[in-house]
Amino acid sequence: MIVVAGESLIDFVHRPNLSSDSQSGPLYEACPGGSPYNCAIALGRLQIDTGFLCPLSEDSLGRLLVARLEDAGVKVLMSDLVRAPSSLAVVSLSAEGTPSYSFYRQETADRQLEPVTVTAVLPDEIEAFQIGSLALIEKDDNPSWAAVLETAVARGAMVSLDPNVRTRLITDHADYRARLMAMLRQADMIKASDEDLDYLYPGLTPEDAIRRAMREQEITLTILTRGTEGATAFTASGLEVAMPAKSFAEDPAKKGDSIGAGDSFQAGLLAWLKDHGQLSKSGLAALNEDSLAQMLDFASLIAGLNCAETGCNPPTRERVQRMLEG
Repeated sequence: MIVVAGESLIDFVHRPNLSSDSQSGPLYEACPGGSPYNCAIALGRLQIDTGFLCPLSEDSLGRLLVARLEDAGVKVLMSDLVRAPSSLAVVSLSAEGTPSYSFYRQETADRQLEPVTVTAVLPDEIEAFQIGSLALIEKDDNPSWAAVLETAVARGAMVSLDPNVRTRLITDHADYRARLMAMLRQADMIKASDEDLDYLYPGLTPEDAIRRAMREQEITLTILTRGTEGATAFTASGLEVAMPAKSFAEDPAKKGDSIGAGDSFQAGLLAWLKDHGQLSKSGLAALNEDSLAQMLDFASLIAGLNCAETGCNPPTRERVQRMLEG
C-alpha cells in the first residue's frame, strides 16, 4: 500500500461564470481538496492500493471528503471522525486558471493530531509513504507527522516528499526550514517547484539547489516541476531528463484550471513506479534515462488530463488507458 499523509480541506473556488438573481455577492463551488488529499484521490482513481492518513471531521464537509475518498477506492485510515470542523480554503483563479489560496485551519479536524493515535493506524506493510504541503508548516503538528514518518521508514517504506511551500502561512521561517530539512534527510524522492527551491536555497538556480539538496540530504531522485514548462528528473547518479508538459483541451469552449495539477503529477510518478516494480529505494536507484522519460511522460499525462477539468478532477485508470491506446 501507498500511504499518503497530510491535510484535507474544502476548496471554495470562485466561479465568476455562476450567477443568481437572488445572490448579490460572488458565488463559490465547494470542492474537496488539500494537496495530499488530491494525491490520494488521483492514486485511487489509477487503481493503486492507497491509504489516506489524516483526521477527518464529522461535519457535512468532512463526510463529503470521506465519500470522495471511498468513491476513489482509497482507504480512510483514520476512520473515527472528529468533532472539530473541516479546514477551508478560498480559491481565486487568474485569467489563465492559476489558483491562489487563503487558508482557514485553526483548530480544525486535520490538526487534531497525537503521535500515538496517528501511528497506531499506520499499516504494517507500506511500500511508499508520501507526505508534504501544509502538514509540514505548523510546529504543533510536527511531532505527530515526524513520528509517522519515522515509523514508515522503520517499516521499510520508500519516502516521497512534496514541500509545496506556502510562505504566507509560515510564522517562524528558521524553525520551518529546520523541520523541513530534517524530513528531507529521510526522503528518497522529492518533487519540488522552482518556488520551493528558491525558498529553501535562496540565491541558487533551481538546478544548483537540487544538486546541493541531493548531495547534502542524500536524496536518490528529485523532480523539478515548472508548471506549463514541464518537469525535469535528477538522479543521485547524475542523470537529468526533461519532459514538456501536456495539454488536453478537448472542448475549446470548456476552460479548465490547474487546481491539483501538481498533486495529480505526484500521483502519476508514484503510480508509474508501482506499475513498473520500481516503488522502492533500490528501484529508484535503478532508474535509467529511458525509464525516467517514461515516468515523467506518464505523470505529465495525469496532470494534463486533470488540467482539462475544473477543480482537482484527476483521470481514472480507464481514461488514461484509452489515451495511451489512442
